[in-house]
Amino acid sequence: MTAAPYTQVEPEEVGVSSATLGNIDALQERFLAQNAYQGSVVLVARHGKVCYFKAFGKADDRDGEPVPMATDSVFRLASMSKVVAAVAVLQLFEQGRIALHEPISTYLPEFANPKVAVVKDWQVTQLASADREITIHDLLTMTAGMT
Repeated sequence: MTAAPYTQVEPEEVGVSSATLGNIDALQERFLAQNAYQGSVVLVARHGKVCYFKAFGKADDRDGEPVPMATDSVFRLASMSKVVAAVAVLQLFEQGRIALHEPISTYLPEFANPKVAVVKDWQVTQLASADREITIHDLLTMTAGMT
């Protein structure tokens, strides 16, 4: 192994409370006990320095035996393009180039005057004009109504 590509420090060194970070442990253990998921890795950094980095639960089952989660476990991730796109949008917001309340038709005119499905008596579905246009905020919160 080579040296870690990051600097790990005590939380207080970067203005983070160790006691508050301890709540992460309890939360993770509670979710694991509820079978919300099998395992996770949590990293908290501030000012470019890592102040919390722990693995919880298991990464896999091999031959009926649990494999403990490690901080360098490899994950299969789906839909990661959403994360990259969200970061790009938030950078544009941070630079003042866009506003989250703006309709997306400002940038993609094809999305002007959206239609929505209206179901009548659970038998007939009709298209109707939406009450408002889809905003950038709707896209970021996955509430735009698109599948």
